[in-house]
Amino acid sequence: MAGMTCYKPGERSRLIYAIREYRGRKDERKGFGWRDFRDLIVRARIQLGGPIVLALWKQWMFEVEGFRIARPAVPPLERLVVAVAPAVTTTDSANFTAFTIADRSYPLEQMYGDRRPRGYVLHAEQDRHTPTAAMRRAAALYHEHQADCVVIEANNGGDYLPALLAEVDPTVPCRVVHATRGKRARAAPVAMLYEQSRISHAGQPRTFAVLEEQMTTYVGASEAEEKSPDLLDSCVWALTDLFLDASGTAAPGRASDGRLAGRG
Repeated sequence: MAGMTCYKPGERSRLIYAIREYRGRKDERKGFGWRDFRDLIVRARIQLGGPIVLALWKQWMFEVEGFRIARPAVPPLERLVVAVAPAVTTTDSANFTAFTIADRSYPLEQMYGDRRPRGYVLHAEQDRHTPTAAMRRAAALYHEHQADCVVIEANNGGDYLPALLAEVDPTVPCRVVHATRGKRARAAPVAMLYEQSRISHAGQPRTFAVLEEQMTTYVGASEAEEKSPDLLDSCVWALTDLFLDASGTAAPGRASDGRLAGRG
């Protein structure tokens, strides 16, 4: 059986599937071929009455070996950041301010000669905060995890947040990032890191439940059709800083040391 969970704005989700029965006949395929998957997508498009946009993250990415690990299994870190995706407003119906903590490191045991660095998402949370409270929380997470830098998205009028962070705690270094492309375009390279099995989530699965739900349901529709994925935004900024933005390595921060000692 092959299936796909489909979402259409304003409607309930649907499971659209196809079944292939293997009868043991000569030259009969045991599984689905590319034409079968093509026909499944065509059928879904007909039933939904519009084009199909596939989610960037797939559930299998979270089920590969080594994706979920315990915090003590994280190797000595090279760079750790706290990324903040701030809400535009602070009303009861506003989006959340989201925080993701991630680090880049080299695995102690390299698989198949792969010497590329890996990413480890250590924590993800979201809540409604005033700007001052959001910067206080960012500073607290910076110190709690002994991070190198706080990465702040400054779009939508958030350019004042770095100055506010400096008022809250002048010891916290930060980088300011601006979105010059749409969310899906920014997220696609990060999703590719997951597809390459180069990202792990380290900690209790419930810590990342909301983040992973946003990943597997986000298709890049307009904000009028799709709720802004706040945790996904902050995760994308964190991993972009660690892997995809060459200027990120120039941010101020303390040298790598034994900061993982005692982390449980």
